[in-house]
Amino acid sequence: MDLSAASIQYITSYRCGIYDQVRVGDLTDLSAIPDASFDAVLSAGVIGLAPQESLDEIIRVTKPQGLIAYSFNQNRYDYDSDISWGTKHELLTKQRLWQNIEGYPEKL
Repeated sequence: MDLSAASIQYITSYRCGIYDQVRVGDLTDLSAIPDASFDAVLSAGVIGLAPQESLDEIIRVTKPQGLIAYSFNQNRYDYDSDISWGTKHELLTKQRLWQNIEGYPEKL
């Protein structure tokens, strides 16, 4: 999923066969995807550019006990805004919607 139609066009033209499906979309509105649709959601270098609300949607579309993995720029994590990504992670942990794992966990 990407906000950019040009990026989706590139993927379908030059990277066909890598992904089962690709679509233009916004991580803050995944309403076209049913709850608990995915065993895992992976993101490399993208999630930190999206608003924190995107995590709510990603959690919704991930199956219970599913895995959400992403890379993150530490500067963006600590960014001084109304709610930082760090604050969002703490909130999700307190709500038991999230378990932060860094590195390789011994047991999930």
